[in-house]
Amino acid sequence: MGSQRQKRVAVVGGGPAGLAFLRVFKEFDLGWEVVLFEARDEIGGVWYRADDAQPDPERSKLPTSPIYDSLTTNLPVNIVAFHDYQFPPSTALFPQAAVVQQYLLNFADNFHLRKFVQFQSRVEDATWRDGAWNIRVAGQPEAQRFDHLVVANGHFNKPYQPEIPG
Repeated sequence: MGSQRQKRVAVVGGGPAGLAFLRVFKEFDLGWEVVLFEARDEIGGVWYRADDAQPDPERSKLPTSPIYDSLTTNLPVNIVAFHDYQFPPSTALFPQAAVVQQYLLNFADNFHLRKFVQFQSRVEDATWRDGAWNIRVAGQPEAQRFDHLVVANGHFNKPYQPEIPG
């Protein structure tokens, strides 16, 4: 009986969706390699606001995150939480962004998810070719091949600015 090649799964995005996928997938313990590509230097997706959040040169004058100091969730804390990992009991009904970010950091640490994350790894292209996903990461000379691709980069990562005459 010949040995089979280890299956590989690429996850794009280290926000709540990417973290939730990692959490559930690792419980299956399939022996597959899983790599989560996160473009920034920390997990959290839209909830991560770096202390030095400077405008992204690829996005004109827009900051790297739409988070602002007084932002709160628009859903109650029990709805925002993952079903098997709750916010601390003292959390406000509509927690502030920094509380949500800390919750996501704690979630990742509690379930040992960081070991699957490649930070500062912006996926620039994902192409299905020759029976595999070919993932090209900014600054890396060659694409990496994966059997499966999970796109979890969310829909808030690039703001829409309408053209309004006047």
